[in-house]
Amino acid sequence: MAGWMAQKCQICGDVIPEGKGHCPRHRASGPVPPRGTPTPDRTQRPIDPITEATIPSAKWQSGKVSAPQSPPKGNAAGVRHGPISGARAANPSDASDAPTLLAQAPLHFLEPEATPPARPMARRPSQALPKMPPAAPPAPAPAAAPAAPAAPAGHGADPLLGQTLGEFKLTELIGVGGMGMVYKGVHPLIGKTVAIKVLRPEAADDPEQVLRMLDEARALTAVHHPGIVDVFSFGTLPDGRPYLVMEYLKGRSLQAQLEAQGRVQVDEALQIFDGVLGGLGAAHKVGLVHRDMKPSNILLVHEGDTVLAKIVDFGIAKQGQPGALTPQTLMFRCIGTPEFVSPEQACGQPVGPQSDLYSFGVVAFFALTGKLPFEGENDAVTLMKQVEHAPPDPKSFEPSIPEPVAKLVLRLLEKKPSHRPATAEEVRTELIEIRKQRDVAKAAEAGAATARPSSVSPEVAAAMKPKVPKATKGFRPFTLLLFLIAAGSGVAWWYLRVR
Repeated sequence: MAGWMAQKCQICGDVIPEGKGHCPRHRASGPVPPRGTPTPDRTQRPIDPITEATIPSAKWQSGKVSAPQSPPKGNAAGVRHGPISGARAANPSDASDAPTLLAQAPLHFLEPEATPPARPMARRPSQALPKMPPAAPPAPAPAAAPAAPAAPAGHGADPLLGQTLGEFKLTELIGVGGMGMVYKGVHPLIGKTVAIKVLRPEAADDPEQVLRMLDEARALTAVHHPGIVDVFSFGTLPDGRPYLVMEYLKGRSLQAQLEAQGRVQVDEALQIFDGVLGGLGAAHKVGLVHRDMKPSNILLVHEGDTVLAKIVDFGIAKQGQPGALTPQTLMFRCIGTPEFVSPEQACGQPVGPQSDLYSFGVVAFFALTGKLPFEGENDAVTLMKQVEHAPPDPKSFEPSIPEPVAKLVLRLLEKKPSHRPATAEEVRTELIEIRKQRDVAKAAEAGAATARPSSVSPEVAAAMKPKVPKATKGFRPFTLLLFLIAAGSGVAWWYLRVR
């Protein structure tokens, strides 16, 4: 036959006779593979399609491989028994040869079942998608509550909050200082509020700090004055730390007010100084020297137009004989804050009431001007200036300061204690006199503004002046005579008529 091309069976490799469309043995046909194409390896043992196990060689060679009547289209692994090219039965009568053909099929005829591609779903134009309701906006997060003062570093949550010390329950941490922490305590029955000062945990093992807390309790108990915070009780925690139960005051320190305003007006400052000097005078009378007077230790309580000043933190106060010098804890050791200590305190010498007055002078200078009289790069330089340098004039920083007040502040900042005022009461008396003079000057200025002369011309002023009627002049003798004659004539007429 012209144009005939030899074909080989893809299973056994024999040449298919001319005119036949398939191999006589396997009834499969196909084109001859190109030269160089490897023929199927008939020695390779196939895999059973049901059990996926290798078929033994004896059964494979003999062709006696049993197969189910209806082989499944795929197994659990998703592998299907794909069509064997050229080995499909030509007619139903050849189905008996299927097991033999399947057993002789090479491994590459087991193909993974291909996943049919997903066809896009056509949507008619008229079938519009239903509109989904708009999503509700997220609810706003609740506002965060104001944070309480942080507990000391390294202690996490404060274990004292919620506990009861004595008769009061600790409800809030209201302040943290260098030596102690101050809590707000409330009596559970009567609702009385107090301030409870507790020694810091890291200072509990320091005997000096514990002794200072005890000295503060004794000092505050010895003084009873409106200008000094009152103490109600003293106790010890189970861990050995002491605590003080004190008067609870709503206000802020002078330091906080200066940081907010920069300086204090003269009239308000004089009112604050009066309360501070009253408290210092009461402490000095019982022989108590504060030794740490500074704005942060002066608490201001506003009651209407009145400002009450309270002295707090007597932790490093020393008590001795009234008016006598009190030695410091260690000689040649500075106790206090360098910007506010007196020269003798900076040198480690014994201190007395004049030392507190010097510190009060620095506080007054700072409150009136918003500036410190002595500042240095470090504490040593500041202490040296306290001892050697003369203070500047407060009016050079704030010209509105009255001259008597500026002079009094400079007297308080004298280097020698003997050149300063002797007592706090003396300074307070001078300030009271200055306040009276200012009040008189204000009243005179207000009266002068009320009685200020008018600029109206004299003619206009005379026209605006109300007219006063002239006083009636006295009767003359002739007028009196005429009156008597008329009266006599009338009486005579009446008498004659009656008769």
